[in-house]
Amino acid sequence: MTHHFNIRSVSMILVFSAGSLIATTNGGIYKNLKALPQDITEKQLDSCMNAYCRALKVDCGFCHPPKPNSLYGITLKQPQQTDFAADNPMKEDARKMIRMQMEVNRKFFYFDTLARPEFLNMVNCYTCHRGSPFPMSE
Repeated sequence: MTHHFNIRSVSMILVFSAGSLIATTNGGIYKNLKALPQDITEKQLDSCMNAYCRALKVDCGFCHPPKPNSLYGITLKQPQQTDFAADNPMKEDARKMIRMQMEVNRKFFYFDTLARPEFLNMVNCYTCHRGSPFPMSE
């Protein structure tokens, strides 16, 4: 009887573990994706965000505001965290640029039908920004 209980317990743990794994691998965890595809993986999203940071020589806080560091008016003494889902004007501008980059790549450089056009990198942020948060104007 104990043997069946252990197998059942292990089975239940595996089911719950698989469920939590699915929930953390973009089963809808991204709350505010508007330019990037909804089915993007965590690895792909991290890769895109890291490329944006490198191309503009900025960190996440350039587009993503910090989460409020207080609870009911009491300042918390924990490190400031980034609010990736919050919107702001900088993030809206970034979305416009991401859409523009996708459109240019899709229209002029989409030769490999096995690659999704939104992940093509012929034209990317660095093409115009060259390591600057704001591209040089002529």
